[in-house]
Amino acid sequence: MLVTTEKPVIVDKPDCKLPTSLFLPPNPERKGEGGLRTKGYFKHSYKRVGKNWHICDTEGNPVFPCPLEVNAKILEYLQGLNEVDTTFGSGSITELPLITVVTVVKNAERWIEKTIASVVTQSYPNVEYIIIDGESVDETREILKKYDSFVDYWVSEPDTGIYDAMNKGTVLSTGQWILYLNAGDFLYADNVIERIFVSYFARRKENENDVALIYGDWVSFFSDYSFAFKPLPLKHLRTRMCFAHNACLFKVDVVKKYGYRTEHAISADYELLRWLYVKGLSFYYLQGLISCVNCEEGKSQTHLWTSFKERIIIASHQDGKHWILIFFQNFLREFLIAVLGKFFRIDFFGVKMSEKVRYWVRRLRYGSILWASERGKWPNQVNSAQVQSKNTRKVLCQR
Repeated sequence: MLVTTEKPVIVDKPDCKLPTSLFLPPNPERKGEGGLRTKGYFKHSYKRVGKNWHICDTEGNPVFPCPLEVNAKILEYLQGLNEVDTTFGSGSITELPLITVVTVVKNAERWIEKTIASVVTQSYPNVEYIIIDGESVDETREILKKYDSFVDYWVSEPDTGIYDAMNKGTVLSTGQWILYLNAGDFLYADNVIERIFVSYFARRKENENDVALIYGDWVSFFSDYSFAFKPLPLKHLRTRMCFAHNACLFKVDVVKKYGYRTEHAISADYELLRWLYVKGLSFYYLQGLISCVNCEEGKSQTHLWTSFKERIIIASHQDGKHWILIFFQNFLREFLIAVLGKFFRIDFFGVKMSEKVRYWVRRLRYGSILWASERGKWPNQVNSAQVQSKNTRKVLCQR
């Protein structure tokens, strides 16, 4: 973990809709806040200038040399990478971008600890973790306090919904890239962010510097089955989600420019992704599993009709040409069949058809499946004991 007592140098672009802030404004209804920032510790992106590493501003421009102890930790980390993959060569890595992970949560005591553990045990040393709690009334806030020394900033206060909370997390981000991992979702392995760093940041070409979004494969898990999916072709974004919002990294300045529209209850993430695609921004597909998405708790899974209506409105507002396609592709494929799968209770040779229908609806939902597994066999995650003891196993990138 690379932390300093130097406050980040904040640089926002003129068209920024969500300007950066290290803390949220005072709120009389706030139930609590904490994390490393409240103790005077902060994180930064780093770039090598000559032989020395420098702290960068929030735009990634080097500002001043980093402390000697941080410089030593960076060199130690890169030496470990070179021991695994000698193709880097001496001095080939010249930047160590800060990656922000934002988790929004409300009353998720059942799931939140696993979500936190999957982030704070990442082998990549430069991860900033922000948690926005919507005034939970269960044990969620006590769990956040337990991880106070591992999370950069957490706050518990009322909000107007999930996208209001995500906008708050975006405002608090000082990283260059941001990943949204909701309570109940988990990073697939403890080297996920490191694999992204090695596969993209450390090897990218000059013509890839304008990429707005990096996306990959994901696992959707239910109470009875789990499925690993790879994204559909990007052209499908005009009518539906073709990859998981929780399995992609946004360039932070892109999200701060547009933000999430809070008038949508379920589909503001789809609206943002679709708008970036319609505007012609560059997407980069990185093969490999990034996250495990909890489809038992997701609102879009339990409010299909609302999601369906919002996607039609989004398409008609953005380019006005695809709402009919959305009607046929989404209503007939997702809504109608999902309802049949939920309520169809006819037995056929002693087998409940509802279970079979639900299985195939889920399996075919995103179209491009990598594998399926039975109940409870999705990948195990790191546990809280590993985090508290700091005896986490550092897994370097799987090639």
